[in-house]
Amino acid sequence: QRQRLSLARAVYSGADVVLMDDVMSALDAHVGRHVWNEAICGELRGKTRILVTHQVHYCSHPAVSRILVLDRHGFTEHLGTFKDILAEGFNGFRVLEPDEADEARVEKQMMSAPLLQPATQVSRRVSTGAANSPELRRLGSVRLADFTAYIALCGGFFAAAILLVLLVFYYGSLLASNFILAAWANSDTTRPSSASTREYLTLYLLLSLSTGCSSLMFFLAIQLVSLRSSRVMHQRFAKSLLFAEICFFDTTPTGQILNRCLKDFQMLDDAMPAAFRRLIEALMNFIISMFILVMFAWQAVIAVPLFALVYWRVMNIYRWPARDLKRLESLARSPIMNHFIDSCKGRSTIRAYGHDARFLRRNLALMSDTQKTSYWFWTAQGWVSMVQEVLGTFLLAIIAGTLCHRAFVGSLSSGMAGLSLSYAISMPRDLMWLSRH
Repeated sequence: QRQRLSLARAVYSGADVVLMDDVMSALDAHVGRHVWNEAICGELRGKTRILVTHQVHYCSHPAVSRILVLDRHGFTEHLGTFKDILAEGFNGFRVLEPDEADEARVEKQMMSAPLLQPATQVSRRVSTGAANSPELRRLGSVRLADFTAYIALCGGFFAAAILLVLLVFYYGSLLASNFILAAWANSDTTRPSSASTREYLTLYLLLSLSTGCSSLMFFLAIQLVSLRSSRVMHQRFAKSLLFAEICFFDTTPTGQILNRCLKDFQMLDDAMPAAFRRLIEALMNFIISMFILVMFAWQAVIAVPLFALVYWRVMNIYRWPARDLKRLESLARSPIMNHFIDSCKGRSTIRAYGHDARFLRRNLALMSDTQKTSYWFWTAQGWVSMVQEVLGTFLLAIIAGTLCHRAFVGSLSSGMAGLSLSYAISMPRDLMWLSRH
């Protein structure tokens, strides 16, 4: 292994002359061919290479320009090209050259042996470079089974029932307080000490207090159930990682493991609760807005399904590139971490051979690949936000015009018109969040 390590150092040392003392000893046939083709005849192409080896079947390779054959005492026996030495009558090549059919048959038997199959597969994957093995990514939409599995980790039906009760209590108190405020605005407020004013003030304060308490309990419940799911997933992940076989760490780059431990769990701990909270808020605000519009301005509701259909169509165009860009961004972080870890481990060798600039350029190139995916993701998100904001402006203009007309003709009170308009203002953004999530 030290010989192979020294060969790897010689590959990126930039030396004009490379001396190799039987670097392919104790290697399997396929590994030896890989070292010969990719390292000695590949990366070291154009340099003076002196190789000492007992595997004389490589002497017939076109890249070999001179062959020196020593006798048992260390003296020169033959010197020249492969054809010249054969012409001189040397038959050592014919005696020692392995039969390719026999070699393939032996390798096939080794691969078919049950006890040797895992080790052979591992050695084959390690020899090709575990760091270069592609990281798999899922294609298509997120499966329903993933959502149900996450809900089960959050607590299942019991946690969902508690969240539903707190949600209804929170938004019911909020809607009731807004109705009380609108009714108070329509009442006679010229006498501040009147009984009606005290009643409205008392009810509004009680409902505001109820809204604040229910809001605190609802958002606290979201954090608790998400914390429970994160704890369970972290325990399962840590158990699987600690009890994994050694071959898993030999064939999986460290950067991929760190990417799962860091960024993916950060998304589960921080982004998932926030996205769920925004989705619930947008859904409930949209339902309440529709309920109020049906009560006080049902003519404006006719335009909502049409705009909702256009929103959904725009999001179908946006969703698939945004989803794949986020997956590519997640995959692009693994090579950065893996390259950084390898550079830290081999910093003494990198500095000794003066390749600091090359590793720095490689690190910057990997970071540039990650930033490309982030740039195009935010570009797509900016486009869909602009389109939805324009659509929302037209929808809000239609709803506001309908409400103003009903208030002008006297069929809608000023307090209820203000309440309806306050909910209508948030409807375009609620539609945007619903279509995006």
